[in-house]
Amino acid sequence: MSGSRVAFADLDTSVTGFMWFEDGSIAWIEGISTVVFSCKNGEHWSLPNVYYLSCLTANIISIGQLDEGGYQVLVED
Repeated sequence: MSGSRVAFADLDTSVTGFMWFEDGSIAWIEGISTVVFSCKNGEHWSLPNVYYLSCLTANIISIGQLDEGGYQVLVED
């Protein structure tokens, strides 16, 4: 999930709904798209099916969903 509209390529605004968070707050989903980002090594990667929630002030990523999608996650230091 991201609150940065410029991060999205071809935002599909027909996908909407609500997102409930653990603290009980609710946010409106304003679309879905692929986000392309740059890695520290200069490579560019894309992450599909990312929700756009304009109220977010930080990006949120689920390690579990990445794992289910076949991504390898390395956390160090």
